[in-house]
Amino acid sequence: MCPILSKNASFINNGIDHSGVRRRTIILILVLGFLLRLYACLNTYIINPDGTIYIHQARAMLYGQWEQLTNCVMGYITPYPPLILGAYFIFNDWIVAARSVSLLFGTLSLIPLYLLLRQFFRRGIASAGLLMFAVTPFLVSQSADVIRDPLYWFLILTGLYFFIRQVDRPTYRLSLILSSLSFLVATWERTEGMLFVILSLLFLLLVKQDKRWRRLFYFGLPLLPVIVFAMLDVSFLNSPVKQILRLSSIKSIFLRPFQQYHEIRSATRSLANPTLDHRLLSFLEKASNLAWLVGLGALVAHVMKAFFYPFFLVFLAGIPEMVKRSSKDKRIAYLFLLSVAGLIVIYLYLLGTWLIYSRFMVLFVFPSFVFAGLGLERILRHMESGFKLGHTAVLAIIILLMVAVTLPKNLEHREKDKALFKNMGEFIAQSEGNSRVVHVLGLPSSSVAWISFYANLNYPGAPCPLVVDPGKTMWDSYDQFLQRLKQDNVHYFLYEERRWPKKGFDILEELNPRDLILLMEADHRDTGRILLFRVRKDA
Repeated sequence: MCPILSKNASFINNGIDHSGVRRRTIILILVLGFLLRLYACLNTYIINPDGTIYIHQARAMLYGQWEQLTNCVMGYITPYPPLILGAYFIFNDWIVAARSVSLLFGTLSLIPLYLLLRQFFRRGIASAGLLMFAVTPFLVSQSADVIRDPLYWFLILTGLYFFIRQVDRPTYRLSLILSSLSFLVATWERTEGMLFVILSLLFLLLVKQDKRWRRLFYFGLPLLPVIVFAMLDVSFLNSPVKQILRLSSIKSIFLRPFQQYHEIRSATRSLANPTLDHRLLSFLEKASNLAWLVGLGALVAHVMKAFFYPFFLVFLAGIPEMVKRSSKDKRIAYLFLLSVAGLIVIYLYLLGTWLIYSRFMVLFVFPSFVFAGLGLERILRHMESGFKLGHTAVLAIIILLMVAVTLPKNLEHREKDKALFKNMGEFIAQSEGNSRVVHVLGLPSSSVAWISFYANLNYPGAPCPLVVDPGKTMWDSYDQFLQRLKQDNVHYFLYEERRWPKKGFDILEELNPRDLILLMEADHRDTGRILLFRVRKDA
């Protein structure tokens, strides 16, 4: 293997400036990462449901409707909506503005990731690790969504880089302050960021280092004003600091799983009716005692999916080297600690909600990316010796394989089938001329929320896109249905065939054209037949 080269080394062999080649390689990977994310943005056909809330908050700030800022689903504000507002002044389009923020930070996250990898690896391995990150499908696709995560990724990776940079080095003050600030703002963005703050404090407190207490002081310095503001119950952007940090949510992560676990066990036991087939009965009895194992299996499946299955094998290849180095290298031990703690938190969250998404896996994936780098290093060594190829040739093969296996996934069109809900909302907006807040009603679903959001997107105000549940009695009879439409001043109604209550009245049989005017009709694989009606004023 080649020796680790100093940062100031000049790489000139046979007239080739290798440092320039490597710099160009990094730039090309950054450009590729940006282009893949931009492609995902351009081929995502509808906004994700929670994205409507962030845009709502940005609109509330623009129009000075401060009471609307925290009373629509989210009772707190994060850094994301102000950034959307800033981007809106550039693009004058709420969707483009929101996606541009995700695109920007999804791409910028590549920079601290590369700098983190360079603390452990030569440029070749660090470049391959950077490419792996750049083409990982869930990181690409979610950089096109209107979500808080890309900014959170950037902050977490920045915090990790600065923290690793100071370990056992004489210069640590600025690195620790920047690391703490990054983790703190990341916690404001997503509650899980608190894990990095807590474990970094514990690492500084318990692991022997030169000037340990000074390091602990500088890392804790940015935390002091936050603690004081929380104790004094200070508010920021219409939200108390305690609420911004979601301290109650952090507490529930550890308490809720035990309650939910017992509820799942009880519910499973209640299904074990003696009249059932003996095989199913035996299964249910065992399942009630092994719900924790189901959660464990789901956790492993989601870890593999988040890494992307071929890249997960690279991570596994790095585990033996990680175990070997963790006792000698404090930085590896720190990342290992974060990875294990991240898995525990994700597992607890899974047991508490039985819902998990790839983006939650960041708690494990990001600290573990260095272990994937160790895997790349190991694979590179074996390929060099096994195939008798040069270092550069093997690296080129690995890079080409990474791009090849991820490209089909990264070039998929996203949510194309749901574009019809966007079209319905835009049709309403065009009909109404953005002259009033449009009220759309239907059985609570993402479909109704999307239509309502797009119908009011360019209205000069910040109406909440949340669709209120009208209750069960509305569907008992046609007369009650009409009365509720009038009472709530509903302008448009959405009928979805498969969501219609089984015990509700038959709207298609009882529908009177003098009450509702059919505007659009469509079919969707999830909801069946869809009908959009306008409610007559004199209904």
